[in-house]
Amino acid sequence: MSEVKLLTEEEWQEMYRNIVKNLRPIDDDFFTKLFQDNIPLAEEVLRIITDIPDLHLTSLKTQEHITKLAGMRAVRFDAYGIDSQGRKFDMEVQRSDEGASPQRARYYSSSIDADSLHKGEEFADLPITYVIFITENDIFEKGRLIYHFDRMDKDTGLMLGDGAHIIYVNGAYHDPDDTSALARLVHDMRCTRAEDMYTELLAAKTRALKETEEGATSMCKAIEDMQRLAMQIGEAKGEARGEARGEARGEARGEARGEARGEVKGALKQLVKLVKKGLLSVDDAADSAEMTVPEFEAYMAQVTTW
Repeated sequence: MSEVKLLTEEEWQEMYRNIVKNLRPIDDDFFTKLFQDNIPLAEEVLRIITDIPDLHLTSLKTQEHITKLAGMRAVRFDAYGIDSQGRKFDMEVQRSDEGASPQRARYYSSSIDADSLHKGEEFADLPITYVIFITENDIFEKGRLIYHFDRMDKDTGLMLGDGAHIIYVNGAYHDPDDTSALARLVHDMRCTRAEDMYTELLAAKTRALKETEEGATSMCKAIEDMQRLAMQIGEAKGEARGEARGEARGEARGEARGEARGEVKGALKQLVKLVKKGLLSVDDAADSAEMTVPEFEAYMAQVTTW
């Protein structure tokens, strides 16, 4: 049997730096770092996509969670902003077609609505909303740069005017003769190097994250944290599934069963810790434990009494 070579700390850091070097803005983790606390960049990108030149954001959050209603499936927005007119914007980057389904866009739009209207307020108080998916592939296969969906009467073409907009930006679009700001932005979303980008603010932040010691260190730390989190979730999920299979098979070996239950309890506690630290949504934790959201929330409440 060949000996497994363990990487040194320096080798791990070199590996992380190579990963960072090849990241693109359309990659979820890099997108988050680009837009984190970066209102000017978010404004510029939103102005290009929505064609609203006077758009001014008053707030911006990345990886924002919403669980407004008890038992509802949680959502986590990649970049969520509100502008000076109260309009709300959610920007998502999706490399997989499945992750950018129209049903997901619909749910995200409705989640913003559910989080916007409070008791006693009128339906007319609902804000104008934009859910924007920047996709790696042309999921509609029409060759268009952008797809803008609004509700309308299919017979007369009458617009409903409910203020809800869903936009898909085709990240696979490529036309060398198209020099529009949006076409150039899509080009930039696929770039790994700042020097190849047209959008100045995007290039500047990319350069700061990749070509400065502070930025590169920050990105390496983020990748390391995400790797550790993925391992924790994978371990917890595997332990929980193992216990579920054992229960289903009716295994009754007392000592082994007690040990398995202890491992599962530890795994569930780990999931609870990740949720409380804001590193994992209740919905994702429930999925990992193969529980419903209400079941996992009940377990969380029980843990606090132990």
